[in-house]
Amino acid sequence: MSGKVLKILALEPYCGGSHAAVLEGLRRWSRHEFTVLDMPARKWKWRMRGAAIDFADRAGALSCDFDLVFAGDMMSVADWRALAPAELARVTVVTYFHENQLTYPLRHEIERDYQYGFTNITTCLASDEVWFNSDYHRREFLAAVKSLLKRMPDCVPAGIPGRIHARGKVIRPGVEAPALPTAERAKPYVVLWNHRWEWDKNPEEFFEALHDVSARGVDFRLAVAGESFRDGPAVFEAAKEEFADRIVHWGYLESRAEYMALLSRCDIVVSTAWHEFFGLAVLEAAGAGCVPLLPRRLSYPEIFPAESQAALFYDEGRLAVRLSELLTDDGLAGRHAARALAQSYFWQGRIAGWDGAFAEAAARGS
Repeated sequence: MSGKVLKILALEPYCGGSHAAVLEGLRRWSRHEFTVLDMPARKWKWRMRGAAIDFADRAGALSCDFDLVFAGDMMSVADWRALAPAELARVTVVTYFHENQLTYPLRHEIERDYQYGFTNITTCLASDEVWFNSDYHRREFLAAVKSLLKRMPDCVPAGIPGRIHARGKVIRPGVEAPALPTAERAKPYVVLWNHRWEWDKNPEEFFEALHDVSARGVDFRLAVAGESFRDGPAVFEAAKEEFADRIVHWGYLESRAEYMALLSRCDIVVSTAWHEFFGLAVLEAAGAGCVPLLPRRLSYPEIFPAESQAALFYDEGRLAVRLSELLTDDGLAGRHAARALAQSYFWQGRIAGWDGAFAEAAARGS
C-alpha cells in the first residue's frame, strides 16, 4: 500500500494554533487526499465532549470510502467509533497528540478535571495508532497515565500504559519554510517573543532578562507576538510601557503572511517556557533566520542536536548574560546555523516520513 494515494478523513475539533498548522501542512504537501471536518478553536471542553457527535452526524453525509481517519487529540475517539456510521467506525484511526489533558499546565493543579485526562486515555485505547509530536511529550503523558491509575480506589484496569505505548510513536510536525530576510540585518538586533501570553510560558523571566540587558547598556529592539487572552499576565502591560521606545511590533497577528514577515525582521527568538510539548514557534522563527536562545529543558534538547546546544541554550540564571552576548555579536554568527537546523523540519523534507507512516498504519489496519 506504500505507493497508494490514501483517502484520509481528518477530524479536527480544535482547528487553531499548531493543530491548524499541521493540518494545513499535510493538505499542502502530502501525496494523500484529505477530507477535513473541523471546528473553531474555542471552548475546548465542549469540543472534547461534543465533537464526536457532530463529526459522526456530518460524516453520514460523506460518500467517500476512506482508508484512514486522522483525529485530533481534543476528540473522544471511543465516542466517534460508537456513533459514526458502521463502515466508518471500522476504518483505521490514527490520533495525533499535540497536547494532552493530564499534563497540560494549570496554575493550580487542584483545578484539573481528570475526566478529560480519562478521555485522552480512552481515545488512545480506541485508536489503532497514537502519534505524539515529541518523545518528551510521549514520556510525560505515559508517566501521568501511570500516576492517575494509581489513584483509582479499585478495579484498576491492567496494562494500560503498556497498551498505549505499544500503539504509540513519535511523528514530529513539519513547519513551513519562511522567507529569508532580503537584506543583511544590522544592529540593534530585534529580540522576538512569539509564544502564548500565559503563565506557563514564563514571560516574567523574559522581561526581567530584557530589563537586565538594558541596564547593562546593551541596545536592542523588541517584537512581541503570540496569542493573548483576557486574563493574561500583567507583566505584558508593564513591559509595553518600560520598553516603549524599543518596540517594533506588539500583539497577535491574525494574518499568517504578516506573522511570517515579522519573523524575517527579527534576529533572536527567546523561550523561557516552563512547559512545551514541541516548540513549533521556535522552529518557525529559526527557519526565518532567528537565533534561538532556549532553556535546557522540555522538548528543546530533543529538537536541537547536542552539538548545537552550547550555542543555543542557556543555563538557569544565565539568560541575561547569554542574551547580552548575542546582542553584541557582530554579524550574529549563529543565524545561518540556526536556519540549517530548522530546515530538517521543513515540510518538504518531513512529508515523506508522514506519508509513509500513514501508509503503514492503513496497511496494518486493512
